[in-house]
Amino acid sequence: MTLDEIQLDALTEVINIGVGRAANSLSEITGSRIDLAVPNMYLCGTSDFSEIAKTLNLDVGTTIQQGFEGELSGRALLGFPRNNAFELACLVGDIQPGERELDEELCGVLEEIGNIVLNAVLGSIANMFDCEMSYTLPTFCTKRTFNTIICRCDDDVQSSDSIVLVANTSLRVASRDISGSLIVLFETGD
Repeated sequence: MTLDEIQLDALTEVINIGVGRAANSLSEITGSRIDLAVPNMYLCGTSDFSEIAKTLNLDVGTTIQQGFEGELSGRALLGFPRNNAFELACLVGDIQPGERELDEELCGVLEEIGNIVLNAVLGSIANMFDCEMSYTLPTFCTKRTFNTIICRCDDDVQSSDSIVLVANTSLRVASRDISGSLIVLFETGD
C-alpha cells in the first residue's frame, strides 16, 4: 500500500484529530494542560518496521495494546519509555510516585490511558472511512517491545500481510516531557 502526499496528510490529520480528543480528555482528568505534537507519520510493511523502529528509537518499555475488527481490522498500540509511563500513570491516577514500580494500580491507570487515546484515534479512523469497528479491551504489557509485537508471526495479526502506520508524537504535561508513540497495525491478509 502506498499513499501519495495528499493522502498521507489527510491520514495525519485524522490521527491528529483523534490524538487531540484524547489530549482534551486527559487534560480534564488531570486538571493540567496536555499538549500533543502533530504526529510524524510513517507507513510501511511489517518487514520494514524494524528499520523505522530503530530510526525513531521506538524500543519502548511499556505498551498498551487494543485490537479492532470490522471493515478495518488490526491492532493499535500506544507505547512509552518505562519512566514516562510511570510518571504519566501517577499524574493521571493522582498517585504519589514514592518508591513504587508499575504495580497493578498504575498498570490499570495506563490501560485506561490507552483506552482513551486508542479509542479516540480508532474512532477518528472509523469516522473517516465511515465504517464500524469493534474493539477489544486494552491490555498492558511490559515484556515485549513494539518490534516484537509487530514482527512476530504467532500474534493474532498476520504480520506478513500487514501494514503498519506509525504516528510518532510527543506529549507535554505541564512542565514534564513525556514522549510516546502510537502504532496502528492494519491486517490486510485473508
